[in-house]
Amino acid sequence: MYSLESMYKYAKMSLLEHQIERYNKVKEECDDFTNRFPNSPFIEKVKDYKQLSSNEIESTQNLINKIKDEQAKETNKS
Repeated sequence: MYSLESMYKYAKMSLLEHQIERYNKVKEECDDFTNRFPNSPFIEKVKDYKQLSSNEIESTQNLINKIKDEQAKETNKS
C-alpha cells in the first residue's frame, strides 16, 4: 500500500512528459493489489489512488494538448 502512495507522489512530482506513463503504472499496481488482496483493509485507499491517477491522467493530457495548441499557434504566427 505504501509503495502505491510513493508511486503516486513520484508521478505527481515528475516532469509533465513522464506523468501519464507513471500514473498508468500506479493504476496497474492498484489493479494488481486489488486482485491479490481483495479483502485488505486498505482496499478503499487503493481505489482512491486509482481514481486520483485516472483524474491526473486526464488533467495532464488536457494540459499537454493545450501546450501543443499554443505552440502550434506560435509556429503559425511566424
